[in-house]
Amino acid sequence: MQRAYLISSGVIGCFFCLMLQVLSAAAEVKPSVQPPNEKDDRTEILLPASGQILILREMRQMLMATQAVITGLSLDDMSLVERSARSAGVSMAADIDPAVREKLPQTFRGIGMSVHRDFDALADGIVERETVQQILTRLSSLMSRCITCHENYRLSSR
Repeated sequence: MQRAYLISSGVIGCFFCLMLQVLSAAAEVKPSVQPPNEKDDRTEILLPASGQILILREMRQMLMATQAVITGLSLDDMSLVERSARSAGVSMAADIDPAVREKLPQTFRGIGMSVHRDFDALADGIVERETVQQILTRLSSLMSRCITCHENYRLSSR
């Protein structure tokens, strides 16, 4: 009986220590996005409605690819990770309407293309058998550019 009590106490103690570590680690994470201002001072990109829909659809596709990459990593399904990352690569941007492309600021296009290239590089990393840690590092870097773009630009339509 006393041995069972000691084992139970030890398990509870370990769990408590683990939870303290998780909570303290979470407390150290600082959000990278500032609270919204009353005024939206991001650069407006004015597009025809069809162009805005096209760009927003592409962004949603990249977000879905990111979610599928994370799911693939959680399931240890590297084939899913590679396919998902590749789906958001440079080939995704190849079919954008040139008239819409011309209305996008150069820095916006540059950020967008770097994200597409990074999705391809992430897929290449899977093929080269990079570790999950390396893939997550790539994904974190890629997502930081998404955040930068969303912090600096907003799409509007006429």
